[in-house]
Amino acid sequence: MKKLEDKIINKIYKYETKRTIGEIVGRASMFLFFGFSGYVFVSLLFDIYKQAGSLDLLDFFYSDNLFVFFEETPKIILFFSISFIMIVLYKLISFVRNFQGIKNKLKSIISYWKKNI
Repeated sequence: MKKLEDKIINKIYKYETKRTIGEIVGRASMFLFFGFSGYVFVSLLFDIYKQAGSLDLLDFFYSDNLFVFFEETPKIILFFSISFIMIVLYKLISFVRNFQGIKNKLKSIISYWKKNI
């Protein structure tokens, strides 16, 4: 009976180990993908602004210039930039909120595998 219990517990820990590692790798890869994509779109947006000369700070805050600045902005690139940045911020906040649980789960898995190896 003891061997059966050990087999079941071992299978459960193997499953939890795979799931936890998959979750961490998935979150990290999503964070990197959306972070890099957001960076690319923001840098593309600033290159467009630089080429158009829209970033002249001396007369930037006049009402006509803000309207022209908004009109010159490619809306789809602006949408993707803001979307990717919001996703990165959401994933970062989600990771920070769940960090204690992930850390405890990793500690438990590591202590189990150290004990059984």
